[in-house]
Amino acid sequence: MMLQPSEIEEWNSDGEEYFLEVENVRYDEHPGKAAENLFGRLTSVFPDIICPMLFEALKKLIANKMANSTLENALTKSALYQALGAVSFIVSERLEKQHRAPFEEWYKKALLRDAVSGGIVASSSDRKNEGIIVRARAVWCLGEWVDQVKPQMRPSAYSIVSSALKSTDAVVRLMGANCLQSLVNDFAFKDGLEGYCREFLQGHVAQLLGLITDCRTLQARQKVAETLRIIVEAVGTYVKPIVAMLMKFLPELWKRCGDPDELRPIIIMILKAIVSALEWESVRLHPFLMTVLHHSLDPRANRAYLIEFAMELWHEILQNTPSLSQDLTNLFAAWPHHVTTGIDIMMASLPVVNSYILLATPAFLNKHGDLLKNSLCRLFADVRDEGRVMVVKNIEHLAERLPCQFTKVMEPMISTIIKALLDSAAAASGERKNNAPRGVVVGISNDKTLRVYSRLLTRLLFQDTKGIIDLIGKQVAGSNEKVVQVLGTIIGIWLDRLGDSWELYKRRVAALAMLKCLMDIPSDRLVGAHLAAVLAYCGGVVAEEAAGETKNYIPDFSAVRQIPEKQRIESHRKLILISNDPALKIKVRGATIEALKKISNRLGQQKFGQLWNSIDKLIKAPFS
Repeated sequence: MMLQPSEIEEWNSDGEEYFLEVENVRYDEHPGKAAENLFGRLTSVFPDIICPMLFEALKKLIANKMANSTLENALTKSALYQALGAVSFIVSERLEKQHRAPFEEWYKKALLRDAVSGGIVASSSDRKNEGIIVRARAVWCLGEWVDQVKPQMRPSAYSIVSSALKSTDAVVRLMGANCLQSLVNDFAFKDGLEGYCREFLQGHVAQLLGLITDCRTLQARQKVAETLRIIVEAVGTYVKPIVAMLMKFLPELWKRCGDPDELRPIIIMILKAIVSALEWESVRLHPFLMTVLHHSLDPRANRAYLIEFAMELWHEILQNTPSLSQDLTNLFAAWPHHVTTGIDIMMASLPVVNSYILLATPAFLNKHGDLLKNSLCRLFADVRDEGRVMVVKNIEHLAERLPCQFTKVMEPMISTIIKALLDSAAAASGERKNNAPRGVVVGISNDKTLRVYSRLLTRLLFQDTKGIIDLIGKQVAGSNEKVVQVLGTIIGIWLDRLGDSWELYKRRVAALAMLKCLMDIPSDRLVGAHLAAVLAYCGGVVAEEAAGETKNYIPDFSAVRQIPEKQRIESHRKLILISNDPALKIKVRGATIEALKKISNRLGQQKFGQLWNSIDKLIKAPFS
């Protein structure tokens, strides 16, 4: 694994190209990589033979008996660091247990020294000399042993990275960027996050930005930019003090990129992390963010490599904006063009429409309402199974925003959902469509889809009972008896197959929806078939409410309403929407008693008395 003269010459002539070759070459294409791979395999098979040899060499490192007095000595030390890094996962445990030479000892006495100076104290400038060769490999080795870096060692490790990033040698700087990425990716990074951000964040980011500028190749810029992305995402809100520095650099970097340029997706993800950290304050970045989105989502350009990343940024912007600006309103016209271009983009784009729904103003709905409706209904018709579930889950808030209009607006989609529920019930009871091939289950084949469809339908039956009944009437040619039969089937599915699978908040809505069906539809048959089961369902909800379970699913809304509107983000909007839900203002016990009174008046006392007496006393107890 010792460097060959040709490799040293390549390093001297173009360090950046040499680094990329070392990073990307496969073991079957390069003798050094092949040796490293072979050494790793031999160590895993014969650890009892090879590890003692490594430990003896380590003792010399710790005692500083491997001075870089000659190039050969420096190459030997560099190869040792490469060997230690290549088998760190095998060596680390044996190092401490069997030889009482913990990583901390040789880190302090050897690795720290060599990663900062290469072991040549007198060297006042970076040269392609013995010290640089050792230094680059020592920095790399630290990145491979990052899981052994204890919290008290991290400040010195970050200092090593700072020193490496200041180097004038391209290989040392790029190795430093890789090492920093490993340190930040390690789970222990969060433990000392505040100290890192206070002492090192600004310096490291400035050094990485400088390195990106200095890199000549796209691939090297990508590697460094990826480290920057990881840091910005990892530090969260601690990024705020350096946002000005980043936003001075990123627009210029964006302009420098060609098209296509694989650096742009990384820039977009860095912007997404910045928006997430700033929350409502990110509004001040919208001019540049809109430029990025318009460029990435332009339907006239073929920028498929950017669309999925742009959708994620778009969603983050919408989540953290207090209100819909004119730019964001106009941008929605690009959404339908991309949503059907592939499953990955569809998954990224559906949360975008959900955020628009939560932000939607009357002006937005007037301008884009038809586009929104047609796009969602067409998408729902084009996809199957999991795709349809995703569509429904991401438009549930629209049903709450438009309680009286949603059924009519989304009629094609709701008709399909009702038909799927009925087909599922028929399949479950052994009935089959004449055109269904043997072995194929019609309707809904899994409980997840059933829950999502039913959750939307219970919401609609609760808030727009007449609209749903009219829609079912259209499907069954207006026959009241068939409408009753359909509703009875749907209620039966909810009672038989869902039970307690919903959280309490959704069960409350389902209970109220079933009560409204029994109360508002003048059908003795429907009441007779389902009253006892619906009462049992409602009784379960009442019992949980009486036990104080409501605090587990109804948040405290008082705090969110005190937040100024210009500082509200999507999480606040969701809480406010829930707080306005009429279902929260209705007590299930009171609603059940009211429904029983109306049913009694409709059936007459004698007929209702017979039905009431046929119901188990335990079921009736909460409402007596």
